[in-house]
Amino acid sequence: MAARGTITRLIRSHDHIYILRDDGYELFFLREKLRGTHYELLRERRHVEFEVSRKTGRAREVKVRLTGKKG
Repeated sequence: MAARGTITRLIRSHDHIYILRDDGYELFFLREKLRGTHYELLRERRHVEFEVSRKTGRAREVKVRLTGKKG
């Protein structure tokens, strides 16, 4: 099951994405790890569903799906 959260910050000059999960924890990842949607469609305060897949070491991919809610 996908987790839910809200995009809290996009630092486009560094390709950083921050999502505040509904459980209160913040997730940080880089644009290069984004899957499932286009970076250009992301906006702060947008509600999303996401799944984090862990690979060897610290590398991970984050599959993000925009939901219908806009903050």
